[in-house]
Amino acid sequence: MSFKLRYWAELHSKYKEVFWRVETAEHGYQGSEATVNILCLENFHYINLFTSDPRKFRVSIFRNTKLY
Repeated sequence: MSFKLRYWAELHSKYKEVFWRVETAEHGYQGSEATVNILCLENFHYINLFTSDPRKFRVSIFRNTKLY
């Protein structure tokens, strides 16, 4: 199985106007695609991101569209 993008966030830093993108992909995830902005207001809302499997998620960080 391959990794599929599950969550991502983008931001521009005030210092040197660097563009950052953080992607979280899940191993074997078979979800559809959507673009959302998330504000977590309650505890444990993203509890499904916690796992004992160290290979379940992959986080990629990009700086100005290049893998950092």
